[in-house]
Amino acid sequence: MVPSARNLGVGALIAGLAALCVLLPLASASPTTLFVATPSYSHFGASRDVGSSVASSTGTGYNAVLKGPSFSPRTGIEKESQLSRANLSGLYSLEVWSGLTNLTFHCGANCTTGNHTVTLNWTLSWSIHTASDCPTYGGSGRFLTKVGVNIVAKVLTGSAASPTTVGATLYVVEYHHQANGIPYRTGATRGVYAVMLTADLTSGHSYVIQSWVEIETAAFAWTGGCHSAATASSGVTGPSELNQVSVS
Repeated sequence: MVPSARNLGVGALIAGLAALCVLLPLASASPTTLFVATPSYSHFGASRDVGSSVASSTGTGYNAVLKGPSFSPRTGIEKESQLSRANLSGLYSLEVWSGLTNLTFHCGANCTTGNHTVTLNWTLSWSIHTASDCPTYGGSGRFLTKVGVNIVAKVLTGSAASPTTVGATLYVVEYHHQANGIPYRTGATRGVYAVMLTADLTSGHSYVIQSWVEIETAAFAWTGGCHSAATASSGVTGPSELNQVSVS
């Protein structure tokens, strides 16, 4: 006869609970948050990092910064917009970036030596658009237009003149290359992106966090009489913002 549950003795109940404890895994402890920063990042010594770089400008065409890159350490708001256009066998490409630098934190007594997670919470409103009336230019590595939106993050230590990178990541929000003339357009309004990287920290040392939004455009008119164009923007169709930085 199989005993019912109500007829089980105390000893059997304890044995059953012991077996259950063996079968159930112990929950892992949540990582301790060591550092949190939100706007205003100026309180943590942060400043802005903005700039542009012409990757190519050959033949007929132009690169244009439509909205100069800007970032406010006080509010975390970021903006930038650009265009690359190629005509008559031209090849033009451009990078523009804007973001945060010199956000400092100290790995104190409760910060153990070893790997830690740095999380940067960005909200981006971004858009990209490509178009071309050139014949298809297919094959490995070939393109008429290229466009990208990326978030870059780094953790540095050492002097400003000779820093050492202890953690870095490139978060690709969007990348597109087109070998034909079909127009391409996409984007997001208030898209949320949690960018995470692993940093090797040493207890007692101080570190600098950097993060910026980088947009890239390239246009190639590979034969005479045709045109290609690529545009990209962040923070123009809506707000883009670095909401929070944390270390755990």
